[in-house]
Amino acid sequence: MTKQFLIANSLFYIPLVFVNNWLLPFREWDFPAFAMLAGVSENDSASLVAFIFIPIFGYIAACYASPLAWLFADFFLVPAFYHCLKKLRSRNECGVAWQMSILNVEKCFQKFSK
Repeated sequence: MTKQFLIANSLFYIPLVFVNNWLLPFREWDFPAFAMLAGVSENDSASLVAFIFIPIFGYIAACYASPLAWLFADFFLVPAFYHCLKKLRSRNECGVAWQMSILNVEKCFQKFSK
């Protein structure tokens, strides 16, 4: 049983990387509501698995609860990321927003907030 759980979770570490990489810019670009809503969608999908799929499928559904939560967070984060990027481009802050690295985002916002 433990082997099944570890395999199910390790197969979905790539989506977890995307969750972490898509989530960081929201914190840096001053869009905290999107970061919070990503967590809400992650928790909602875990609850969905817990209340609906575990009674039907049992342990295998419990093994895939976290990976499914990571995928649901990705389904929210990717469009939200591009929406925020579009907003940054329309404000024309820091030049072309997509060329900004995460490290200099804070400097750009400090420069333009004066």
